Parts: sequence; structure tokens; C-alpha cells
Amino acid sequence: SAEELPCTPPSELQQEIYATLLSRIKEEPLRGMIGPDYVTGSNLPSHSDVHISCLTGLRIQGPVFFLEDGKSAISLNDALMWAKVNPFSPLGTGIRLNPF
Repeated sequence: SAEELPCTPPSELQQEIYATLLSRIKEEPLRGMIGPDYVTGSNLPSHSDVHISCLTGLRIQGPVFFLEDGKSAISLNDALMWAKVNPFSPLGTGIRLNPF
């Protein structure tokens, strides 16, 4: 930005810790770190990915758990709570719910 915010220079302790961390970094890349990245929680809703809970009828904010029909969804929290008191899907199909 055009305006510069005032900054406080790092303390001696912060500089020592930073130097220690830099000295611990290895030169070679970590094994297993090459390849595609898969993000956990990729079912998080975004501005274009809105899911409505079949339990509450409200928009799900946060992780989504899809039910066995592939279309119905409930929040992961609701799925966990439901499974603690009822082992079967809320769709009434008789299929066991396993959000764990």
C-alpha cells in the first residue's frame, strides 16, 4: 500500500531463535513432498458451492457430510451427533451412517 505501517525491529531473542531455526533447515527437500497436494476438508462450502442441510434446511457453513444418495448433505458436526444417538442414516434407508 502507499502508506507504510511502522514496524518494530525483532528483538535479540527473536533473532537468535530465527537463526537457530535457519540452521536446522536441511538443504535437500523432504522426501514425499513432491506430487499433487490434496487438501483435507475440500468439501468446505465456497461462494459458489452452497449446500443445504437436509436436517435443518439451512445453509451449511463448514465441513459437509454427504449422505448415501450423493445429493443430500448435512453438516459434519450434525452427522457426528446423529451417529452418536442413531446408527442409521437420517434418510430412512436403513443404511448405517459412519462419519467417523
